[in-house]
Amino acid sequence: MKLQLKFLMLAAALVICSCGPKPSQLPATSEPDEAAALFQTAEDLFQAKSYENALIAYQAYKSRFPKSSSTDLALMRLAEIYGLQRNDAARLETYQRLVTEYPDSRFVADAVLEILGIYYKEGEFKEVIRKASQVIEIAGSQTHLGQIYTILGDTYIALDLPVDAILFYNNALQVSAHTEEQHIRAKLERTLEQLGQEDILTLLTMPNEIPRDRLLYQLALSAYNLENFEEAAKLLIEFIQTYPNHE
Repeated sequence: MKLQLKFLMLAAALVICSCGPKPSQLPATSEPDEAAALFQTAEDLFQAKSYENALIAYQAYKSRFPKSSSTDLALMRLAEIYGLQRNDAARLETYQRLVTEYPDSRFVADAVLEILGIYYKEGEFKEVIRKASQVIEIAGSQTHLGQIYTILGDTYIALDLPVDAILFYNNALQVSAHTEEQHIRAKLERTLEQLGQEDILTLLTMPNEIPRDRLLYQLALSAYNLENFEEAAKLLIEFIQTYPNHE
Protein backbone atom coordinates (compact mmCIF):
# COMPACT_ATOMS: atom_id res chain seq x y z
CA MET A 1 0.00 0.00 0.00
CA LYS A 2 2.78 2.47 0.97
CA LEU A 3 4.72 1.59 -2.18
CA GLN A 4 1.65 2.15 -4.32
CA LEU A 5 1.00 5.50 -2.64
CA LYS A 6 4.58 6.62 -3.19
CA PHE A 7 4.23 5.69 -6.85
CA LEU A 8 0.98 7.68 -7.15
CA MET A 9 2.50 10.72 -5.46
CA LEU A 10 5.59 10.52 -7.63
CA ALA A 11 3.51 10.21 -10.79
CA ALA A 12 1.37 13.20 -9.85
CA ALA A 13 4.46 15.23 -8.93
CA LEU A 14 6.06 14.44 -12.27
CA VAL A 15 3.01 15.66 -14.11
CA ILE A 16 2.90 18.88 -12.10
CA CYS A 17 6.61 19.63 -12.19
CA SER A 18 7.59 18.47 -15.68
CA CYS A 19 7.24 21.95 -17.14
CA GLY A 20 8.91 23.91 -14.34
CA PRO A 21 12.43 24.28 -12.93
CA LYS A 22 13.64 21.44 -10.74
CA PRO A 23 14.67 22.27 -7.16
CA SER A 24 18.27 21.63 -6.20
CA GLN A 25 17.18 19.72 -3.11
CA LEU A 26 13.95 18.52 -1.48
CA PRO A 27 12.93 20.46 1.65
CA ALA A 28 12.32 18.63 4.91
CA THR A 29 8.64 17.78 5.29
CA SER A 30 6.47 17.95 8.40
CA GLU A 31 3.28 15.96 8.97
CA PRO A 32 1.04 18.84 7.80
CA ASP A 33 3.14 19.10 4.62
CA GLU A 34 2.84 15.36 4.05
CA ALA A 35 -0.92 15.48 4.57
CA ALA A 36 -1.27 18.38 2.13
CA ALA A 37 0.89 16.62 -0.45
CA LEU A 38 -1.09 13.38 -0.21
CA PHE A 39 -4.41 15.21 -0.42
CA GLN A 40 -3.24 17.19 -3.44
CA THR A 41 -2.16 13.96 -5.11
CA ALA A 42 -5.65 12.55 -4.55
CA GLU A 43 -7.22 15.74 -5.89
CA ASP A 44 -5.03 15.70 -9.02
CA LEU A 45 -5.97 12.09 -9.70
CA PHE A 46 -9.66 12.85 -9.11
CA GLN A 47 -9.62 15.82 -11.47
CA ALA A 48 -7.84 13.66 -14.06
CA LYS A 49 -10.72 11.13 -13.67
CA SER A 50 -8.27 8.46 -12.50
CA TYR A 51 -10.85 7.37 -9.98
CA GLU A 52 -9.39 4.03 -8.93
CA ASN A 53 -6.06 5.63 -8.05
CA ALA A 54 -7.78 8.63 -6.45
CA LEU A 55 -9.77 6.21 -4.29
CA ILE A 56 -6.55 4.69 -2.96
CA ALA A 57 -5.06 8.10 -2.26
CA TYR A 58 -8.16 9.48 -0.50
CA GLN A 59 -8.48 6.33 1.61
CA ALA A 60 -4.84 6.62 2.64
CA TYR A 61 -5.25 10.31 3.47
CA LYS A 62 -8.36 9.62 5.55
CA SER A 63 -6.65 6.76 7.39
CA ARG A 64 -3.37 8.54 8.11
CA PHE A 65 -4.68 12.05 8.78
CA PRO A 66 -8.21 11.68 10.21
CA LYS A 67 -8.08 15.07 11.92
CA SER A 68 -6.74 17.07 8.98
CA SER A 69 -8.65 20.03 7.62
CA SER A 70 -9.64 18.33 4.36
CA THR A 71 -10.71 14.92 5.69
CA ASP A 72 -14.39 15.82 5.32
CA LEU A 73 -13.80 16.77 1.68
CA ALA A 74 -11.92 13.50 1.18
CA LEU A 75 -15.01 11.65 2.42
CA MET A 76 -17.21 13.57 -0.01
CA ARG A 77 -14.86 12.65 -2.85
CA LEU A 78 -14.84 9.01 -1.78
CA ALA A 79 -18.63 8.94 -1.73
CA GLU A 80 -18.72 10.47 -5.20
CA ILE A 81 -16.34 7.83 -6.52
CA TYR A 82 -18.43 5.07 -4.93
CA GLY A 83 -21.42 6.57 -6.70
CA LEU A 84 -19.62 6.41 -10.04
CA GLN A 85 -18.85 2.77 -9.24
CA ARG A 86 -22.56 2.18 -8.43
CA ASN A 87 -21.58 1.05 -4.95
CA ASP A 88 -24.48 2.59 -3.02
CA ALA A 89 -23.72 0.66 0.17
CA ALA A 90 -20.21 2.15 0.44
CA ARG A 91 -21.52 5.54 -0.68
CA LEU A 92 -24.20 5.56 2.03
CA GLU A 93 -21.74 4.44 4.70
CA THR A 94 -19.29 7.18 3.72
CA TYR A 95 -21.90 9.95 3.85
CA GLN A 96 -23.14 8.67 7.20
CA ARG A 97 -19.60 8.64 8.54
CA LEU A 98 -19.10 12.25 7.49
CA VAL A 99 -22.31 13.34 9.26
CA THR A 100 -21.45 11.40 12.41
CA GLU A 101 -17.73 12.09 12.72
CA TYR A 102 -17.60 15.62 11.29
CA PRO A 103 -20.89 17.24 12.40
CA ASP A 104 -19.46 20.75 12.00
CA SER A 105 -18.36 20.19 8.41
CA ARG A 106 -19.69 22.51 5.74
CA PHE A 107 -20.56 19.38 3.75
CA VAL A 108 -23.00 17.90 6.29
CA ALA A 109 -26.13 19.31 4.62
CA ASP A 110 -25.02 18.01 1.21
CA ALA A 111 -24.25 14.60 2.71
CA VAL A 112 -27.67 14.45 4.36
CA LEU A 113 -29.41 15.17 1.05
CA GLU A 114 -27.42 12.39 -0.59
CA ILE A 115 -28.38 10.00 2.22
CA LEU A 116 -32.07 10.82 1.77
CA GLY A 117 -31.73 10.33 -1.98
CA ILE A 118 -30.17 6.89 -1.52
CA TYR A 119 -32.90 5.78 0.90
CA TYR A 120 -35.57 7.07 -1.49
CA LYS A 121 -34.00 5.26 -4.45
CA GLU A 122 -33.95 2.03 -2.43
CA GLY A 123 -37.61 2.41 -1.45
CA GLU A 124 -36.74 2.90 2.23
CA PHE A 125 -39.45 5.53 2.62
CA LYS A 126 -39.86 5.26 6.38
CA GLU A 127 -36.11 5.75 6.72
CA VAL A 128 -36.32 8.89 4.55
CA ILE A 129 -38.98 10.33 6.88
CA ARG A 130 -37.10 9.33 10.04
CA LYS A 131 -33.79 10.73 8.85
CA ALA A 132 -35.30 13.93 7.47
CA SER A 133 -37.04 14.67 10.76
CA GLN A 134 -33.65 14.50 12.49
CA VAL A 135 -31.83 16.86 10.14
CA ILE A 136 -34.31 19.56 9.11
CA GLU A 137 -32.91 21.86 11.81
CA ILE A 138 -29.37 21.54 10.43
CA ALA A 139 -30.36 21.94 6.78
CA GLY A 140 -27.74 24.66 6.40
CA SER A 141 -29.60 26.89 3.94
CA GLN A 142 -33.04 27.47 2.48
CA THR A 143 -31.88 25.67 -0.65
CA HIS A 144 -31.07 22.53 1.33
CA LEU A 145 -34.29 22.86 3.31
CA GLY A 146 -36.32 23.15 0.10
CA GLN A 147 -34.67 20.03 -1.27
CA ILE A 148 -35.43 18.10 1.93
CA TYR A 149 -39.09 19.18 1.78
CA THR A 150 -39.26 18.13 -1.88
CA ILE A 151 -37.82 14.69 -1.13
CA LEU A 152 -40.37 14.32 1.66
CA GLY A 153 -43.15 15.27 -0.74
CA ASP A 154 -41.95 12.63 -3.21
CA THR A 155 -41.78 10.11 -0.38
CA TYR A 156 -45.37 10.70 0.71
CA ILE A 157 -46.50 10.38 -2.91
CA ALA A 158 -44.78 6.98 -3.01
CA LEU A 159 -46.63 6.07 0.18
CA ASP A 160 -49.94 7.17 -1.43
CA LEU A 161 -50.42 9.99 1.09
CA PRO A 162 -51.09 12.98 -1.20
CA VAL A 163 -52.29 15.36 1.53
CA ASP A 164 -48.94 15.07 3.34
CA ALA A 165 -47.14 15.42 0.01
CA ILE A 166 -49.03 18.65 -0.73
CA LEU A 167 -47.98 20.09 2.63
CA PHE A 168 -44.29 19.39 2.02
CA TYR A 169 -44.35 20.58 -1.59
CA ASN A 170 -45.96 23.78 -0.38
CA ASN A 171 -43.27 24.16 2.30
CA ALA A 172 -40.64 23.64 -0.39
CA LEU A 173 -42.17 26.43 -2.47
CA GLN A 174 -41.92 28.84 0.46
CA VAL A 175 -38.14 28.41 0.87
CA SER A 176 -36.80 27.36 -2.52
CA ALA A 177 -34.99 29.57 -5.00
CA HIS A 178 -36.91 30.99 -7.95
CA THR A 179 -35.15 28.58 -10.31
CA GLU A 180 -36.70 25.63 -8.45
CA GLU A 181 -40.23 27.02 -8.28
CA GLN A 182 -41.49 25.70 -11.61
CA HIS A 183 -40.25 22.18 -10.88
CA ILE A 184 -41.84 22.05 -7.43
CA ARG A 185 -45.06 23.72 -8.59
CA ALA A 186 -45.44 21.05 -11.27
CA LYS A 187 -45.21 18.36 -8.58
CA LEU A 188 -47.77 20.24 -6.50
CA GLU A 189 -50.19 20.52 -9.43
CA ARG A 190 -49.92 16.83 -10.29
CA THR A 191 -50.60 15.92 -6.67
CA LEU A 192 -53.59 18.25 -6.43
CA GLU A 193 -55.15 16.40 -9.35
CA GLN A 194 -54.97 13.16 -7.34
CA LEU A 195 -56.93 14.54 -4.39
CA GLY A 196 -60.42 13.38 -3.52
CA GLN A 197 -63.06 15.74 -2.11
CA GLU A 198 -62.35 14.69 1.46
CA ASP A 199 -58.63 15.39 1.03
CA ILE A 200 -59.33 18.83 -0.44
CA LEU A 201 -61.73 19.75 2.36
CA THR A 202 -59.08 18.66 4.88
CA LEU A 203 -56.51 20.95 3.27
CA LEU A 204 -58.96 23.86 3.10
CA THR A 205 -59.39 23.74 6.87
CA MET A 206 -55.65 23.87 7.58
CA PRO A 207 -54.23 27.21 8.80
CA ASN A 208 -51.32 27.38 6.38
CA GLU A 209 -50.43 28.83 3.02
CA ILE A 210 -51.79 26.07 0.80
CA PRO A 211 -52.94 27.66 -2.49
CA ARG A 212 -56.66 27.97 -1.67
CA ASP A 213 -57.55 29.15 -5.17
CA ARG A 214 -56.25 25.91 -6.66
CA LEU A 215 -57.90 23.84 -3.93
CA LEU A 216 -61.29 25.48 -4.47
CA TYR A 217 -61.07 24.98 -8.23
CA GLN A 218 -60.03 21.36 -7.77
CA LEU A 219 -62.96 20.83 -5.39
CA ALA A 220 -65.32 22.13 -8.08
CA LEU A 221 -63.79 19.81 -10.68
CA SER A 222 -64.11 16.86 -8.31
CA ALA A 223 -67.82 17.62 -7.78
CA TYR A 224 -68.31 17.91 -11.54
CA ASN A 225 -66.57 14.57 -12.17
CA LEU A 226 -68.87 12.98 -9.60
CA GLU A 227 -71.81 14.50 -11.57
CA ASN A 228 -72.78 16.63 -8.61
CA PHE A 229 -73.44 19.51 -10.98
CA GLU A 230 -75.32 21.76 -8.57
CA GLU A 231 -72.43 21.65 -6.07
CA ALA A 232 -69.90 22.13 -8.88
CA ALA A 233 -71.73 25.22 -10.16
CA LYS A 234 -71.94 26.66 -6.65
CA LEU A 235 -68.20 26.16 -6.10
CA LEU A 236 -67.27 27.64 -9.49
CA ILE A 237 -69.39 30.73 -8.79
CA GLU A 238 -67.64 31.10 -5.44
CA PHE A 239 -64.30 30.71 -7.19
CA ILE A 240 -65.10 33.41 -9.78
CA GLN A 241 -66.33 35.81 -7.12
CA THR A 242 -63.33 35.21 -4.85
CA TYR A 243 -60.67 35.23 -7.59
CA PRO A 244 -62.09 37.39 -10.42
CA ASN A 245 -58.68 37.97 -12.01
CA HIS A 246 -57.49 34.36 -11.79
CA GLU A 247 -56.11 32.85 -14.95
